[in-house]
Amino acid sequence: MYRKLLPLLALLLFLSGAAFAENAQAVLETLMGDDWAGYELAVVTSAAGSAVSLDDEPGATFALTATDACAFAVMRQGEQNLLVALEKEDDNWRVTDLCEGTLLQDVWIPCLRMLDTQHLCIEYLVPEGFDAFTLIYVRDDPEWKLETFIIAAWDRDVQISVQDSRLEYYDSLTGKRTTVRGAVRRSLSQIYLTSFPRTVEQARHKLSSPSLLPAFVGYRTIPEPIDFRFSAAEKYPVFAGPGENYAREADGKALLSSSDWVQIFGREREHDREWLLVQYPVSGGQMRFGWICTGLTDGTEPLWLNTRWLWSVGELRSQTELTDDPLHSHSAVVTLPSEQRVTVLAYLGPAWAYVQAEADGKNYRGFVLSDHLHEQSVPALSEAEARALALEHLKTAYPDFQTNAIMESRSVYYQADSLTCARWQFDFYLTDQRKLYDISVSAQSGAVISASGPEDPGNG
Repeated sequence: MYRKLLPLLALLLFLSGAAFAENAQAVLETLMGDDWAGYELAVVTSAAGSAVSLDDEPGATFALTATDACAFAVMRQGEQNLLVALEKEDDNWRVTDLCEGTLLQDVWIPCLRMLDTQHLCIEYLVPEGFDAFTLIYVRDDPEWKLETFIIAAWDRDVQISVQDSRLEYYDSLTGKRTTVRGAVRRSLSQIYLTSFPRTVEQARHKLSSPSLLPAFVGYRTIPEPIDFRFSAAEKYPVFAGPGENYAREADGKALLSSSDWVQIFGREREHDREWLLVQYPVSGGQMRFGWICTGLTDGTEPLWLNTRWLWSVGELRSQTELTDDPLHSHSAVVTLPSEQRVTVLAYLGPAWAYVQAEADGKNYRGFVLSDHLHEQSVPALSEAEARALALEHLKTAYPDFQTNAIMESRSVYYQADSLTCARWQFDFYLTDQRKLYDISVSAQSGAVISASGPEDPGNG
């Protein structure tokens, strides 16, 4: 197939310019390999499937465009259309992405054009009576992201400006502008042309955005979140708490893997690893609070939550469902029995309490209705009681910690304030080993808030 096309392609490429001809020829040779057996380079067609002649730009007759740095082509096999993205490295072309969703899967083949080195135009040419589509992607290294979506028809002429957090619709026939806010997937591999919201009504139905948190002032509440966006290539397992000893959500399959909006509420440290408390969209109408193990390298500094949590003791008044989605679906993660004791960490508005609990042999953090919870008033632990709990934890967590070694220690009691809970802080120094251990214990529940040994980084 390719061998027969080469003479014709060579003429068309020559007429399109020497630079384009050289790059396009090299791209064609890349797409002639065994990996592309059964595929053919697509020819630009109308909605009816008939070939479109572009006399002023003969090279665009084939669905191929190229610059000195990148190239795109539409490869066709049967009824499947595949957009192939390539980049040039050391004078060799390599495939960087294969995208099916951004193209219609029928006989209609778009024209591809590089408007400049940073903009790709995908244009569907149509006869009268059909909607015409034009998609313009911009280079946002290392991705290509949808920047503009244009719909031209006899009864409307709409230009949609596509941004990470909103879609802006402008109808040139009526002069009306409308903005719909929400998380927008823009990456080339994430766009699905058939489901892209082409109207304001569709956008309002499809776009997700974080809910406003209930107003609840004071240190007893979950802190205000930081809006963040991970790249599409990043994937993180999601657990019900800050550690792999907590249940993994969604039957062990929970994964934060999209470039949708993410809210970060704070962080904790588990030995040498940093965990973030996040909320993110899962599917239509469902969100999830959970924990992912990663640090942030862009300078973002979430609050340390270890010393902010209440760590108070609570008891359930009745059988209660624990959820990871208190603001939307309220779907149950696990059911907790009446009279079960839980550790109360914080509140989310007046309706929800964020608690730590054990169920079916697994550790969970999640939300229960505040009305189902009795937060108990427990006298503060004495220094001796807190010290005994601290020593027991250190012996379990650090094999080298020896209570019979010569030891110097310091203890400080911190009252609850606007940012932290009441707690005992101990520093243990083993003089024979020259090792320092720090540990903080809740003065109410005795829960270990933070602990670090000589081989751990600081706890923040």
